[in-house]
Order: sequence, then C-alpha cells, then structure tokens
Amino acid sequence: MAQTQLKRIVVLGGGPAGVQTFQSLCTLLAKSPVKTSLTLVSNAEAHFNNIAVPRVIASPQIPPTKLLRPLKQMFTGSNGSDQRLVIASVTSVDEKKVHIDAGDSIDYDYLVVALGSRYTLPFKGLAGPGSETAEALYKVAAQITQSDRILVLGMGIVAVETAAEIKSAYPNKTVTVAGPKLLAQAPEAFVARVRSILATLGVEVVENVRGDTAALLASTGAASYPIVHPGGVSVALTSTTDSSQSAASVTADMVFASTGITPNSEPLKSSVWPLTTRGFLRTSRGMQVVGHDNVFAVGDIAETEPVSPFAGKLAYLAAQQAPIAAKNLAAVVEGKAATAQWTPPADFMTFGAFGPKHGAAYLPGIKMGMGLTSFIAKQVKGRDGGLGMVTYLKETMYL
Repeated sequence: MAQTQLKRIVVLGGGPAGVQTFQSLCTLLAKSPVKTSLTLVSNAEAHFNNIAVPRVIASPQIPPTKLLRPLKQMFTGSNGSDQRLVIASVTSVDEKKVHIDAGDSIDYDYLVVALGSRYTLPFKGLAGPGSETAEALYKVAAQITQSDRILVLGMGIVAVETAAEIKSAYPNKTVTVAGPKLLAQAPEAFVARVRSILATLGVEVVENVRGDTAALLASTGAASYPIVHPGGVSVALTSTTDSSQSAASVTADMVFASTGITPNSEPLKSSVWPLTTRGFLRTSRGMQVVGHDNVFAVGDIAETEPVSPFAGKLAYLAAQQAPIAAKNLAAVVEGKAATAQWTPPADFMTFGAFGPKHGAAYLPGIKMGMGLTSFIAKQVKGRDGGLGMVTYLKETMYL
C-alpha cells in the first residue's frame, strides 16, 4: 500500500497572529482524515507580547521577562500531526518554497503569512533569543530613570500610553508627546477623555507638528530609537498645517519614535504577491491571499478587502482573524470550500492604560462620560498596564 503523502503547512511568524493560527490549525487538523505536517517559522525564539510595554519600561521593578514566552512551549501537546519549530529569518517566499537564512528552504503545500510588522524599540521585540529582547527593555527602563526630559514622537495610542506611563511613574520629569493630531482615528469623546488625563498628569501635548525621525537619527549619530542624549538634543518639529510657519523645537534627553508600523513584507516580491502600495498583503474576508487559494495571511501584514475604516493593526483583530484563516485552510486541505468570513468591526473600539490610576476605553454601545468606560479600562488594562492580559494570553494561546 502506498504511503499517504503529508500535506505540508507552513506558518510564517511567531507573533500573536502566527501563534494563534498555528494553535487553531493544531486543534482542527487533529480531527482531520488528512495527514499533515505543521511548521512554524519565527525569527525569534520567544513570543513577545507588547501589550504592557509602556508600563514595563516605566516600572523597573517589573521584569520584562513577563512579556516573553518561549515558542518551544507550544510543542508540548500532541495532536497526531507532525509539528516542528524553525528559528530562522525568512529571506524570500515563492509559490512553492519559503527561503530562510543560511541558504535553506522549506517546501509547502499551504502557507500562512503572519510576518507582522516592525516598530522601533521598545514597542517590538528583537529577533533571536528572548533574553536579548529582555535585556533591551531593561536598558530602556534604566535610560528613562536617567533622563529628565523625554519626548515621544507620535500621537497614536502607543505613543500616548508611553508618555502617560512615564509621567505617572516619574512626575518630576518633563514628558512631551508631539505629532500631527492626538489619536487622529479615534472618536472625539475618547480623545477628549485622553486629553483630560494627559493634562491631569502634566504631559505636554504638542499638536500640528511632525518630527523627521530619520533625520534625527542621522544628526545624533544614533543607530536606532530610542535616542539617548544626556546633554540634550534639540528636536525640530515642522508644522503640518502651515508651511510658512517657523519650525518649533523640543529639547530632550531621550526621544522615542512611535509614528506607525511598517509591514514585514520584504520577503514578498510584488511580481508574485498582491501587495498594496504600503506593502501589506491583500486578502479576502476569508483571509485567503488574493489570487492564491492555498495561501492565507493574518495580522498586521494582512489588508482585507474591502477595507474597513475600523480595521486597524491591533492584536485583538489578529485574534479574530486567526481562527478564520485556520478554519478555511483546514477546509481547503480536505478539499472543501473555504466559507468562513471575518467580519471587521463596525465601530471604533480601544482600551488605554495611562498609568495605574487612569484608564480610558471606547466601547460601541456604551456612552462615555458616565465613568463606566474608564472603570472597565482600569479593570482590564489600567491597574497593571496590561500584564494581566499578557498572563491570560499566555495561558490560552499555547497548547
């Protein structure tokens, strides 16, 4: 009797989207009559959950290791499928192979692209051993204690949480957050609440400006963010509303850059893969990559079509997309139709922790101004900066 050939499934990325998709596939394929092999490829040995990064870097007493979970711990369960973990960087992806560093390659029949996005330190982990990410976060926390004037470039939720957490922990430091518009995509009621919190804490807010993050690196000779300059560096801020207006400046001993993500799509050639102009991978609502029925994409790198104005690059959305991709992939493996559809949020939703005493949330159907949303935010994320959410994910995301 001829031996049945394994269907080879490869998941690229050890972040939230990749991990949760891998886990869902393990569960679904354990019951499948089709024999499969599952390979997870990650450039880091540990899963890094960045939910609580602002609290951790502002609180040296909290060990950064609380944000890390070795990926090998995922492989303690048994579901009848062949599983393996490959720690390597993906260099290129074609329609049959994944090419990794050292010149090696991995063949696949089905692929999940969850390569995520990159950000400046400390908001994303480093490739390689988890100990290197932990050491980097320890260093950032120590640098904060030694800096009197701190500037955060950017006005998204991560930038604002970082500024607020630092000011909460170190009320005598001068902390400034600067960018074009405070929480530009958020409803005005949420923005007003956050603005009030920042004012209470004493965080200086400079709007309608933009800092040239690349030029600042070059002028200071720094290799990467955060920039630490004990003597103080003058950061030029150009107006976003009036080109004739003279540039303002903020002097800081330490500068963070939180000005948006960049998708990790360099291994994907646009001649093969349907990339947007910004480098995101186009998918259907079933998370199948456009034009490639055996390839799926989830998380930050995925751009679902039609695009929803409320479908940002957020961890909770990746958690919604992962089981959809897994269910459809499992169906395709068995020769069935991929019918599961991801439904993007119909309204804005977010939680914010702005120090141990302050939180804000915008939840559809719940009015702000009555204290309930703030109470929920503090219960879910504010009291511990999200470490409880990290613990929950650690307990539920792994086999």
